[in-house]
Amino acid sequence: MNKNNKSLIKTIILIILFSLIFPQNLIFSQTTQTFTKNDWSNPSDFAASSNINFGPDLKITSISSSTTHTSDIDFQNGIFNTTTVRERGSGSDAKVELGISEIGENLTLAPLSFSGRYGHASAFWKDKIWILGGLTAEGPKNDVWYYSTTTNSATLVTSSAPWLPRYGHIAFTFDIDNDNEDELCMGGGKIKNFDGTDFDGADIWCTKDGLNWVKILESTPFGRYFFSFTFFDSDNNGKKEIWVSGGKLYTGGFKWSANDVHYSEDLVNWIEATSSANWSPRYGHTMIAFDSDNDGQEELWLFGGYNDNNYFNDIWSSTDGINWIFRGNAIWNPRYGHTAIVANGAIWLVGGKTNTGISDEIWTSADGINWYYQMRDDKFKRFFHTSHFHDDKIWSIGGYDDNVYKNTISYYIMNTTDIKELIPEAPWGPRGWMSTFVFRDKIWLIGGFDENSELKNDIWVSSDGINWELVTSSTPWGPRITAFTIFQDKIWIFGGADLNNFYNDVWVSEDGINWTKVLENAPWGKRFTSVTTFDNKIYLLGGFEFTGNLDNPFVFKNDVWYSSDGINWILATDTVPWSGRYFHSAFVFDNKIWITGGWSNSGFQNDVWYSSDGINWALATDTLPALNFTVFDNKIWALGPGSYSLQNNLWYSQNGVDWILATTTELLSGRSFLVLLLLTIKYGS
Repeated sequence: MNKNNKSLIKTIILIILFSLIFPQNLIFSQTTQTFTKNDWSNPSDFAASSNINFGPDLKITSISSSTTHTSDIDFQNGIFNTTTVRERGSGSDAKVELGISEIGENLTLAPLSFSGRYGHASAFWKDKIWILGGLTAEGPKNDVWYYSTTTNSATLVTSSAPWLPRYGHIAFTFDIDNDNEDELCMGGGKIKNFDGTDFDGADIWCTKDGLNWVKILESTPFGRYFFSFTFFDSDNNGKKEIWVSGGKLYTGGFKWSANDVHYSEDLVNWIEATSSANWSPRYGHTMIAFDSDNDGQEELWLFGGYNDNNYFNDIWSSTDGINWIFRGNAIWNPRYGHTAIVANGAIWLVGGKTNTGISDEIWTSADGINWYYQMRDDKFKRFFHTSHFHDDKIWSIGGYDDNVYKNTISYYIMNTTDIKELIPEAPWGPRGWMSTFVFRDKIWLIGGFDENSELKNDIWVSSDGINWELVTSSTPWGPRITAFTIFQDKIWIFGGADLNNFYNDVWVSEDGINWTKVLENAPWGKRFTSVTTFDNKIYLLGGFEFTGNLDNPFVFKNDVWYSSDGINWILATDTVPWSGRYFHSAFVFDNKIWITGGWSNSGFQNDVWYSSDGINWALATDTLPALNFTVFDNKIWALGPGSYSLQNNLWYSQNGVDWILATTTELLSGRSFLVLLLLTIKYGS
């Protein structure tokens, strides 16, 4: 092969391998159940157990008799959110169809009686979430509310606390008088004076009952708003100080951002740790205390923010609040007005306003540096909200979204095993386009591209997906992207390509270490392809072939070959009705061979075909927008999309023709191949 041909091959392979965007991340599981409503004259009696044909008794509901409406339903065994509710029929024949998100995900409770707001402060105190002030459509407030998580009700304590109306302040609990009982305290913020003027609050107030407030300090050295605070034990003596950082100042008609850090042990005496930290001045950032390396000593961590010109997603940490270390930029978009809390040994980041809009995401990190996309939903689309961890849930209160002052409270129910425990940093490092499969009750990973765009041909194995063992650092067939299958209790690989050549050889191994080349030049030619096993044979289906002909060097194939030993191959048919393609899925289901999706000369494909013999094919559907497929629980599962869109769907079918949308969510992070690995682990190959 001459130099020009090799250069052409290398260029085309690189374009092929890095032009495809694969989806990832499975979030919601939705089902539809039918409930019978016997009497619509009084919709509230829908809560009566005699009217329910499915599940445990209802405890609370707010269903009306309108044709289409939304409701939240609380069962005895957990809260479900109904995303769509439609009345069918009338009178005694009326039924209500509810599309419900299963417990273990998230829920937005019905709007509460307090006015929508953002920039408020909140704290979890006396088994309730207390909400203080904030900016509403009518202006700043100085009201005090508490919300009960058990009754889903908000109670007004006072509409006019003695502290002035404000927003961008903080709320926290603190034992101010050392009686071993925390008071509810608040301070700072942008204040609206009685004469209508604005100024930066520097006062601190505390209360023992939420109604009667005492001013602890008239003026701290850091009057400002939209700053961040946390409690941090800087000298590791068991007593935490309150630390504040950054924020926005508005004085004499001028606005600017700060990057100073202060702390106090008693709320009265404050010490300036630094007047100018080495992170940029900002507001709307978050700062938390977190033990990132599990050594028993927390560090201060600071994330994101804004300075009226730039959005930030930088990460900083400090052991003393004075000296800060830049830890890189997060994978999530630059943002401000987000929240960050520590729960279940990880940091959880919720919402915020990004440089592309208002975020509805939740991200999590076990070390403050490496972040994992957890989920996203409109219920969490907000910024300058507040968040708390309670009862294994992340609660988000109020906030601002698309010109709406929100008075809803949403929560996310954490799984008992969070993502940091399920997916630690694997020793094989970041990579994509690797092969993953289950063989002899273990998960196997072969090759792929690493983070430096170099092809690998190492092999790793794991019995649990967490602990990995290197089988071999290099196979004799060299780094390449290839097709594989398990046949006769052996691992087989077929052809493929590296950055210079296409191949049509066949290799086999019983243990992943010792490999034998059983065929140098298979008759199906040098190609990318897909394979599966069926009826005690290996079937090779279609692919992308290098012909060596300069006039037509590459061909999309739609032929089918089979072999009973991997060495001797028979052409079943050279033309099937589905278009030539590669990176399609091939698998066996319902005693048939199936091929789905892939890439052809017309782009991504979303058709599904099946055959009982590899020769005669039938179209199951040509409208399924998905790329990745697997078989589990007597169903075909399809992970979308079928284009460059970032919309992600999970579909399933029991016959390949009728498909049900199991989950729907948009995604942002690039963990495509990790999810493919998880699909393999969970569903099998």
